[in-house]
Amino acid sequence: MAGIRQESTKPELAVRSALRELGASYRISNRDLPGSPDIANRSQKWAIYVHGCFWHRHEGCARTTTPSRNRGAWEAKFAANIARDRAKLAQLEALGFRVLTIWECETTDAHTLRARVERFLIDARRSSYSLIEPNRVQSMPRKADDDVQSLPRARSRKVAETPPSYPTVDSFAEALRQSEPKPDELTGKQADKKNYAERFSNKLAVLVANKLRATGDFPGVLPNPDGSGRETRAATGASKKLKKTDVRYSTFDTGLELLVSIKTYSFRDPRKDKAGNVILGRYSKNVVRNDHELRAEAMDHHERHPFAVLAGLFFLPIRACDDGATDKSSFAHAIMTFRPRAGRILPTDPQQLFERLFVGLYDQDATDGDPQLWFFDVMDKPPKRGRPARVEPAIGEARRGLLTLDEMIAEVVKTYGIRNRRYIEWADAEERTPDLGPAIEQEIEEDDDGD
Repeated sequence: MAGIRQESTKPELAVRSALRELGASYRISNRDLPGSPDIANRSQKWAIYVHGCFWHRHEGCARTTTPSRNRGAWEAKFAANIARDRAKLAQLEALGFRVLTIWECETTDAHTLRARVERFLIDARRSSYSLIEPNRVQSMPRKADDDVQSLPRARSRKVAETPPSYPTVDSFAEALRQSEPKPDELTGKQADKKNYAERFSNKLAVLVANKLRATGDFPGVLPNPDGSGRETRAATGASKKLKKTDVRYSTFDTGLELLVSIKTYSFRDPRKDKAGNVILGRYSKNVVRNDHELRAEAMDHHERHPFAVLAGLFFLPIRACDDGATDKSSFAHAIMTFRPRAGRILPTDPQQLFERLFVGLYDQDATDGDPQLWFFDVMDKPPKRGRPARVEPAIGEARRGLLTLDEMIAEVVKTYGIRNRRYIEWADAEERTPDLGPAIEQEIEEDDDGD
């Protein structure tokens, strides 16, 4: 038995691969824990044993055979193994760990394995929420209980474990708050602005995933409520390198994907006036670059997954509608840039297109309550200057103009359902109108900059 491989076996590597795909962090070689679980996460208090069917006696498995020679000694050894496994499992659970045992024969089907591991991680995170205060991360004490103090301690090999339990994001106001501090537009350093944009995108990804999760149609959508699993890597057809995606969902049986790409543009472009002074301009400098990034993402995913549904969200401050004194506004410029990137209806349509694309307009400086957030479909008719209005549709017609966050999510869910032939509109369904704040007025404030 000394010649049997103890670490990094083929079944264990399969489980690690599933965990990496799900964005989970973990440690291996956990010899300071009862039973030396093959994989563990101390901060979230979960552990996984990957057992060989023969040595650990997987009941009912064809691999659980007993040698006929010296049968009595073998049976005694197997019984001792079973008793030891049960004792170590009880000790680990007594420490507050949630434990999953995966048998060797269960690692041959990658899709089934990934689904089981994902369900386990979701349950483990739910059970750990009650142990975590909203604004502070708690980690498990490194010291073991008295009954396991005598266990040999070994240095664990760390595999990208970071405390993933953070307050979730249930509203746009919370996304803004958790993204702070926001650098000053004029005097802030470029590195600080970049870091803020990344934080903002991360929080928006959690918000969108939570909204999709709340529909009940997307269990296991990433990122998770605590922010873990963000920007999971998906296989693409462009190269061997896995592509990062802000929000991702795929079905276990067929792999049909829903991907949401999030872009933010929070700071106006600095420029010099005629006197040489640095002033703030428009929100238009990096729009074309964002369009190129969206094109690359669509090509990469649709080449390998032609049935995947891609939605793009481009967030702009609502003042981007007001900077078109004599020409089109930055908002109108964004619509003109992104419209050719949207409109993919069939899986045979061009791969470089997105199924849906929305511009998210937010008013961070709202004085009458929480910050407002609206969405505008790039395929809709925008005003050349000024702010778009919210249009009440006629009975049976789709809503146009500004959409709420929930209405935008409903449109994405609808598109995904149509692609997967699971969506139908009922003629006798009641029209439900959400309780909304006042519509954004279509007033135009002239800008003296002349842009």
